[in-house]
Amino acid sequence: MMRTTRRERMRAATADEIKQAARRQLIADGPAAISIRAVAREVGLTPAALYRYFPSLEALIERLCADTYDELAEAIAAARDAVPGDDPAGRLRAAAWAFRDWSVAHPREFTLVFGTPVPGQAEFDPESAVHESGLRFGGAFLEAFLALWHARERGPREANADLDRRIAAAACAPFDAGGDLAMPPEAYRLYLSGWIRLYGSVALEVFGHLRWAVSDVEPLFESELNDFLDELA
Repeated sequence: MMRTTRRERMRAATADEIKQAARRQLIADGPAAISIRAVAREVGLTPAALYRYFPSLEALIERLCADTYDELAEAIAAARDAVPGDDPAGRLRAAAWAFRDWSVAHPREFTLVFGTPVPGQAEFDPESAVHESGLRFGGAFLEAFLALWHARERGPREANADLDRRIAAAACAPFDAGGDLAMPPEAYRLYLSGWIRLYGSVALEVFGHLRWAVSDVEPLFESELNDFLDELA
């Protein structure tokens, strides 16, 4: 195991301090408020010195996005794994609730990674740290989804077979090691449908767009989640 030098540890600590300062700006005033000058001032660096750690504002925000995805993935995996493996529906339910609870508790962070793309982050880059962390986040759900999918006893619904094939043909992910879709077309459609329901419900709650309809969103979220799990049963 390679040991890090004191200089490397100090550099890593300063980079982490910079990210924490950026996150405090994010929480206080939203993604658009993050600035190199303000972050540098808070950590006691000049803007020029900060650029030695992050070459641009976009690079700093990208790292902040990646860290946020990783934090969220850990929260989801922890909730999922707290449920026994012989209860796949319970594991998927726990993962979904963990996503909702984290998002409601961290609205600014949710906005950063799931809201309107901030400048410099609008283009999809499969080589970026954000993409890699996003895949880990998605994988936390995918594992629970596939376990429940394989545990079900019924066969595919032929009524949706054509749509299933069309959606699978346009799939970007997830793939197996051979580059093929890692699940049957119907499973992929249901996986995406579940994410649309989950994300849609949570985003509407986080952004306050359900205040006109309900004073407590939890029962509505539970209803959407139950409907999705029933479809998988």
